[in-house]
Amino acid sequence: MVDPSAAADAGDIVATLKSFIIEHSLPLWSGEGWDRTGGGFVDRLDEHGRADRLAPRRTFVQARQIYCFAKAAQMGWYPEGKEIALKGLDHLLSKPRAPDGQPGFVHRIGSEGDILDPRRDTYDHAFVLLALATVS
Repeated sequence: MVDPSAAADAGDIVATLKSFIIEHSLPLWSGEGWDRTGGGFVDRLDEHGRADRLAPRRTFVQARQIYCFAKAAQMGWYPEGKEIALKGLDHLLSKPRAPDGQPGFVHRIGSEGDILDPRRDTYDHAFVLLALATVS
């Protein structure tokens, strides 16, 4: 038998997490987490919530952020997420593209868009497909 108070607690947790995402996470990653100079999303924040702008940027992180912002906009959680997702998509389609003319994306780029790891990674490409399927 399910304890009704446990269901209420679960509802509270979901509401709390949703509120945290909408009020804290999305604004943080669309502000501090977006590189206004070079474009694209930073890969990580430090312990104070500041962007590590020099850290390498992985393709799956770019794609994952595009998905998150596009989905948040679709759900009505963060309407400005669509614009951020589209800016991220422009960056994704220009910077980590494989330079050899063959289809695909490189694994990792530098903060200036220079290719650091030219491997094509299946996990990265799965996130790219997810991002492309979500942005509209």
